[in-house]
Amino acid sequence: MWSKFMGLFGRESKYREKEITNEDIIKEVRNTRKLLRKQGIFHEAFRDEVLGQIEEKNLNDVQPALEFTDALFYLGVSLRGTDNLSLKQDQALKIVWEKLESQFRLIGLEIIHSTGVEFDSRLYEAVEKVSQGTGGLTVMKVIQPGYIYKGKVLKPAKAIIGK
Repeated sequence: MWSKFMGLFGRESKYREKEITNEDIIKEVRNTRKLLRKQGIFHEAFRDEVLGQIEEKNLNDVQPALEFTDALFYLGVSLRGTDNLSLKQDQALKIVWEKLESQFRLIGLEIIHSTGVEFDSRLYEAVEKVSQGTGGLTVMKVIQPGYIYKGKVLKPAKAIIGK
């Protein structure tokens, strides 16, 4: 190549480059393809690793909020278990839950605590079954809330199921 470049200025090179054939070009293109394919695979692996680390960090950042939600859930259960909870206090507790759930939805987090819904073994872990049979089971009572983060179940809710 340098000989061609030097030839532009009128100098002759002692060394002539080998004539480039179609086979040489095809071989170079194949080698370039292999290299690009390897780089693409490396890039995908690197991207997946970085996204995994970000996801893990996000889960660690959300953990205190999950612990707070568990505490709020147990507080609500204990307050509703007494006869001293007024209608206004019950409504206030519902409003707090709605606000908390709406804020969690913004970051892709959902709380699993619904009762009266069909039992789904992906979302609920049955800790007790109050009726016989397997068909048409519903969630009667949630003992501990569960969580879904960006479509993935972090922790299933513990529940009592029945018909």
